[in-house]
Amino acid sequence: MSDVLFLDANQYLDLYRLIPRKELLDSLQSLKEYLFIPAQIVDEVLRCKLRVADQFFSEQYKEIDAIKNTVVPEHLLGIDDKKVDELRTNFSQAKKSRDELRKLAVDALNRISRSEDDVSARLSVLFNNAILPKDVEMQRARER
Repeated sequence: MSDVLFLDANQYLDLYRLIPRKELLDSLQSLKEYLFIPAQIVDEVLRCKLRVADQFFSEQYKEIDAIKNTVVPEHLLGIDDKKVDELRTNFSQAKKSRDELRKLAVDALNRISRSEDDVSARLSVLFNNAILPKDVEMQRARER
């Protein structure tokens, strides 16, 4: 009997919510011949990946969104006009970066919804040989 590795659908979905995913994808691909991937896992990943990625982006950008209402209370900080202008410029740039990140996230979610993102493309190679249940297995499952 050969060694087999089974990963729950949530482990695959973690690839849509973890930052160092490239190394994980590389590792998974190197273990492809040992992975047992039922079609049910593939269906669950495909069904849930967009929601998971959207939640990830929402959580990541909560703190960034707080910057939109930031003001510089120069009268309390005791700083000169030059420093106030510098801080306002920095906040303005941060707001632009936040807006750019938001647009990038929307684009990423669109690509994920069409399975055109890197994670989906690399998982599709693994999922190509997903194992379908046999009729007798499905019948036993229904009876159970």
